[in-house]
Amino acid sequence: MRDVRAVASSLLGDLSYSVLEAEIGRDALVLIERGQPVDLVVTDVIMPGDMNGINLVRELKTRHAGIPALMTSGYTAQRIVAEDMVEGLQLLRKPYDQVELLLAARLVLNDPGSSSSHLLHRHPGLLCKKLQEGIRLPVAPQKSSCLVRPHRPDQGLDMNAAPKPCVLVAEDEPMVSMLLEELLESAGYRVLLAEHLSDGLALVTNESIDVAILDVTLGREQSFPIADELGRRHIPFLFASGYGMDGIPARYHDAAMLQKPYDMKSILLALEKLQAGT
Repeated sequence: MRDVRAVASSLLGDLSYSVLEAEIGRDALVLIERGQPVDLVVTDVIMPGDMNGINLVRELKTRHAGIPALMTSGYTAQRIVAEDMVEGLQLLRKPYDQVELLLAARLVLNDPGSSSSHLLHRHPGLLCKKLQEGIRLPVAPQKSSCLVRPHRPDQGLDMNAAPKPCVLVAEDEPMVSMLLEELLESAGYRVLLAEHLSDGLALVTNESIDVAILDVTLGREQSFPIADELGRRHIPFLFASGYGMDGIPARYHDAAMLQKPYDMKSILLALEKLQAGT
């Protein structure tokens, strides 16, 4: 169990989350009640001691209702949850990887007041298959049982620090854009998201953007008008597509292209090259 907890802590720590570990449920409650700032609790259903994950979530709802929880479960534990459901329970099915853990954590943090219960991962690889159109991350060992505190932008803020470079991400797949936002912010970028063509054009007009990643297809529209406006403003950009240069207008045949599915290293390297003008 200690190894599993360490893996989950490492996965979240790599994505700029501050992580506090607790071996048993009561230790987690003690950490919270001592004043540790905690925004999310990640717990396994099965834990050592006299308090399992379900009981821990119940205690949280009673004593610390403002702290959301994400519970992880294998098949056997899934039966326990079904028989003893907690209102508002958010359940991540094992086995999961880094992408799925990140998405589940973000979904819970973005909707902490949900009163409905959700199974966030119905079978292995579900979210990864959905994400294959966009981002590829290495699969990591499964399972977690830990307490996490997301890094806050205002913690340790250096008022003299240089402003973060701003990247516009035009992407119509919410899960892909959510993941890109998390990963780019962890790499030191300020991120603006545009799901629709009109959103992207408005951001280019009204915001100070340093570089852009444009999914070629945005719903029923294409991102080329955004590229045109970026070009007029001499803002570097790249296209992201699973079809290479197919369908790209001739005027953009020299534009940088990021082939989907892409990984984080490719994204960061491409952005660095764009900003360097190479």
